[in-house]
Amino acid sequence: MLDLIDTLHAQHDEIAQIVDRVNDATTRGDVESVAKELDALATAVLAHLEVEDSRLYPALTRAAERTQLEVPAKIARTYEHNMQTISIALKAFLEKYSHSFVLDDFKRDWPLVCQLLTDRIASEEQTLYPLYTSWVGGET
Repeated sequence: MLDLIDTLHAQHDEIAQIVDRVNDATTRGDVESVAKELDALATAVLAHLEVEDSRLYPALTRAAERTQLEVPAKIARTYEHNMQTISIALKAFLEKYSHSFVLDDFKRDWPLVCQLLTDRIASEEQTLYPLYTSWVGGET
């Protein structure tokens, strides 16, 4: 069985592949494919958030309670808080385009959302997951 960080990395890979497919479909002007991939993106992102909320952040919180290390605890809390904000924005974006799809509006909004996802994934993989690995270790 994959450990937690492997699972999260695999989910990131899946999200990145879906983002690429959305980009390709947007470039082609293929509204049907964009809508289909947005549904897949919503499913993948919600699954990823569930794993983070149910396993990653609680483990980091438990580790923080066992130690006096203030900086890692602040980093974990900041990531969790930021993810809540990002989640709200992402869910609003996905909800908007699940009901009404205007390609020109989507082309205006998508680059920001795409960059948000890309930056968040990079940040988690460069900072949060190494923190988890060093601070929590094999605990899941």
